Amino acid sequence: MANLCFQDSVSLFVTMVVIILLLPHVTLSATSTYSRPDKFYVNCGSDSNVTYGNQTFVGDMISGDNSVSFTREGTEVINQSGSSPAPEIYRTARIFRRPSHYKFQLNSVGLHFLRLHFSAGSSRTELSTARFTVSATYGSNHPLRSFSLQNFNETPRSGSELIAPDFVYRTAKTIVSSDCIFMINVTWSFKVKSNYRHFIRAHFFDIKNNESQPSDFYLYVNGHWRLHVNPFDHHGLVTPFYIDVINVSDGSGLLNVSLGNTEPYKDAGFLNGLEVMEFLEDSSKGSSYRVYIIAGCAALALVLVLGLLFLLCLKWRRSKKIYLGLKIPFRDILIQLLIGKSGFGDVYKGILPDESKVAIKRGKTGSGQGMLEFQREIQVLSRIWHRHLVSLTGYCDENSEMILVYEFIEKGTLQEHLYGSDLPSLSWKQRLEICIGAARGLHYLHSGSEEAIIHRDVKSTNILLDENTVAKVVDFGISKLVVRNQEPISISTNIKGTYKSDVYSFGVVLLEVLCARPALDRHLPAEQQNLADWAMSCKSNGVVDKIVDQRLVGQIEPKILRKFMEVAEKCLKDNGDERPSMANVSWELEYIMRLQMMTILEDSVACCGGDGSLVIPRLMVSDSFSCNSIVQEDQVKKYGSTNSSHSQTRVLSQVIEGMVPP
Repeated sequence: MANLCFQDSVSLFVTMVVIILLLPHVTLSATSTYSRPDKFYVNCGSDSNVTYGNQTFVGDMISGDNSVSFTREGTEVINQSGSSPAPEIYRTARIFRRPSHYKFQLNSVGLHFLRLHFSAGSSRTELSTARFTVSATYGSNHPLRSFSLQNFNETPRSGSELIAPDFVYRTAKTIVSSDCIFMINVTWSFKVKSNYRHFIRAHFFDIKNNESQPSDFYLYVNGHWRLHVNPFDHHGLVTPFYIDVINVSDGSGLLNVSLGNTEPYKDAGFLNGLEVMEFLEDSSKGSSYRVYIIAGCAALALVLVLGLLFLLCLKWRRSKKIYLGLKIPFRDILIQLLIGKSGFGDVYKGILPDESKVAIKRGKTGSGQGMLEFQREIQVLSRIWHRHLVSLTGYCDENSEMILVYEFIEKGTLQEHLYGSDLPSLSWKQRLEICIGAARGLHYLHSGSEEAIIHRDVKSTNILLDENTVAKVVDFGISKLVVRNQEPISISTNIKGTYKSDVYSFGVVLLEVLCARPALDRHLPAEQQNLADWAMSCKSNGVVDKIVDQRLVGQIEPKILRKFMEVAEKCLKDNGDERPSMANVSWELEYIMRLQMMTILEDSVACCGGDGSLVIPRLMVSDSFSCNSIVQEDQVKKYGSTNSSHSQTRVLSQVIEGMVPP
């Protein structure tokens, strides 16, 4: 059951329904066969039948077949049969003043084509201003269009005809195949939208064949649907007729309509006009699609924004750990400046809540050092303390963050003060003091506790200088713990190292201090690239003065230079057993410092001519040596005052003799 409803959209509800044609559409497919559909032709507001366009329209006031019914209440009939020049079907109309409907009993389910004809006529002027809504209902309500007849031409004689205007039937395309033994056809191709429904109306009127024999032929749509066309099925040869077809276009974008003869040698087939109309999709459906698209885009944008916020939150949390990730009282640390990089990670300058400065080393992924090195640094620095070793202030090990906090060492690395920067040059005395301090720190590591520590990464970049130019040994990430008088225990990393390997590395540092150049410089000639080999070669050839930093010229006495080179040479012995301990190295450097001080005193006494007494400044003392290596004040006093330079020289020589190691 299908309903055709009329609803008022303003105060006056009037419809000028003249003809209602309900035509089930034929949907084409590759396997479909054509069957003549049921048709309803209704002459509204009439009690008689009329013929128009080869079709008979039954008056809706005639009682009979129950396949068509309508609402009679609230309706009015207009009949202009005597005065109107319009065709008979336009001379009657039914006016609806309230919601009403026509009902059609359908025998098949599918698409249906509905054609409505309207004519306001000339007797009722208010009909031309009527507004109303027409809807077709089949299971759900689908409004067709809101009609307004405000703009119309009152010319019934030239109104839209049921079939086509006369000029369409004055020409035709025909098939002539009398001399051809093959089945032939004529094809029209139209560019259409892919996968859209199209309404096709073919107009026929045989203007050539006057014979009584029927000129039957085939009509094809897209090559896969065929309809047998016989003019005698449509009231004879001299009567125009049309055929309606609905087709769903394929993906080719073309719609083909063809004519073909039914047998060879037969002149048959003609076509006068062809209409192709595209079915418009329901606008509400398109709107829903747009709503879905907009909603999807909005949801995607929301997901992207939330994802971005999540990433920013993670980044903020990671950044927060630099500032606040340390345990109390370090959570208020403020990172001020990136001051360096190491194998473990970046090093920052920070300030504690008490305004004290610290250095913060933060581990990073892919640094080459990981949890084992991080734990080793904490393990070593938490059990030692020495003036010449950096001290650990705190650490953080939380949520994959590895942070170490050290005392801040103001002046940076020893290497930066020797070469590769614009920092002021260190004097020879300062360089000796730095070497002695570093040697004392390493000696403490080797012998200062029950578990000795092998540093295994001694180099000029791991010796820092504080604001007073005091040396501090740093970076214990790959150090090794050993039980005294035993082999190194197995908790170390894979890098090998012994006490004597630290001594060798320190010997290279001594040469860097003296020569102010890198241990390995590939920009130099081959024989000079390795500093240790080049320095030992120069010593053997007696040209050590050629490798000394030019900024030290005039500051080093030849005998002190020779003694310093001897210490470096001992540290660089190929056989580790022949190398001295860090205790001996430390003592030798202190001895060189005493020689340097004696030289300064000699120069001072010679310059002033002597005043009857000699005052020797307090000498530097090793942390681990007895007073046998220290010149006591009473030892100096016994050399008393004398005005002769001979007595002064004798005093100096005896002091030096007393400092010779046992």
